[in-house]
Amino acid sequence: MRSSFRQGDKIKHTNHGRITGLPLEQLKLIQAAFRGEVVPKDSPQAFQTLNSREYGASYALLQLAKELELDRALYSRNEPWVQDCLAMIVGRVVYAGSKLALSNQWKNTALWELCGVDGPVDVEEHCYLPMDRLLERQRAIEHTLASKHLQNGHLVLYDITSTYFEGAYLESQIVLFGYNRDGKKGHEQVVLGLLCNAEGCPVGVEVFAGNTQDASTVVAKIQELRRDYGLKEVTFVGDRGMVTQANAEQLSQVEGLHTISALTHRQIVALVERKVIQAELFDEQRIAEVTDPDKPKQRYCLCRNPQSGARATAYVVIRRRALARPAHASGCWIARAKLWTKSLGARRRARRRNSRRRWERFWPVTRWASS
Repeated sequence: MRSSFRQGDKIKHTNHGRITGLPLEQLKLIQAAFRGEVVPKDSPQAFQTLNSREYGASYALLQLAKELELDRALYSRNEPWVQDCLAMIVGRVVYAGSKLALSNQWKNTALWELCGVDGPVDVEEHCYLPMDRLLERQRAIEHTLASKHLQNGHLVLYDITSTYFEGAYLESQIVLFGYNRDGKKGHEQVVLGLLCNAEGCPVGVEVFAGNTQDASTVVAKIQELRRDYGLKEVTFVGDRGMVTQANAEQLSQVEGLHTISALTHRQIVALVERKVIQAELFDEQRIAEVTDPDKPKQRYCLCRNPQSGARATAYVVIRRRALARPAHASGCWIARAKLWTKSLGARRRARRRNSRRRWERFWPVTRWASS
């Protein structure tokens, strides 16, 4: 071991000692340490993060999905497209983005590697094609979920929603204009029907045309519950837009079927007029149960929601103001029209009078008295 230094115009060396008995690799490390290329183990600069990827959430959710036997519900065999579907399900929970965005996350997450995909992810191969396989097995998957989460006598929750599309879908038969629940006017849409058990676990889903009304899907969905899922005793829960009076009359003939829904304002007014219920029964604390004497099998549970009452009052005030403005405007217009008509008639009569007076100056006018 020696060090070199310059003294004047000459380069001199100083010997410090000799290291013997060490292998070449350790001698190289000592040489690098003298050059300042080695960082001590306890130094903050000893560890540098060059790259990191998400692992924990993806691994935990994949293990949870396997404990729930979700992969077995998709398909009995462990095929690559099943793993791709699990990656999309977990990715939807963790990242909540589109399939294309999830495929571009392969650099930032270990999710795709945990599902057997190494390197760049092709969205067509690992997302869209597996979704086609899912569509082919939709009925089988729904039957598996229904046999696990639905039984006779259970509550069945059913609701309708819609999702709108950007762009043009000229070749689609279901992407149509309809009532948009998101308030997006001028956008085509599809309608989605979701079937859940009492705990809110999804069991089945169906896509309808964008112009489908809520009530038109109820009867077919109940027939599907009884025919495809084998449920003889079921309690169907839907909102007031689904269990309409026409549907209720049609479903009343089905044995083993019970429905839970809400009343419309007109139905409540009709019950009050028939004196089946009284306004005093609507209480914020206690729920009153009333049986319709004309329909003994039908029971009403009455309560008062102050928030709904406030919204209804505000709606009535807004509607009255909106109706009062056109009426006031039309009344002013009618008054102006009457004044204009009166003034027009007066002008016409004055013109006729003046014209007659001008002619009377040149020819005598004889007025014949009626006999």
